[in-house]
Amino acid sequence: MYYAQKVLNRLMGLVDDRAAAIADELNIEHIDLRPVLAPTLDNYYDFAHYTPAGAAIIARTIADVVLRGPGVRRRSPSPLAAVSD
Repeated sequence: MYYAQKVLNRLMGLVDDRAAAIADELNIEHIDLRPVLAPTLDNYYDFAHYTPAGAAIIARTIADVVLRGPGVRRRSPSPLAAVSD
């Protein structure tokens, strides 16, 4: 079964929102990665799979959060900070 892009995007947004709410309830740090990548073919092969360039942006974003250390929570990293080379 396949869903239209708009339907799939909405469903994934609901899953992301629920996962973030659970993480907040459990006081677990989480990163909203969706705003970090523009939805282009430069970053995605399809709706869900990253290209090497997209994966590199995600890796830098996660590394930034991990290296920042505990105690500073930020749900949505700055897209500009994640893209700097």
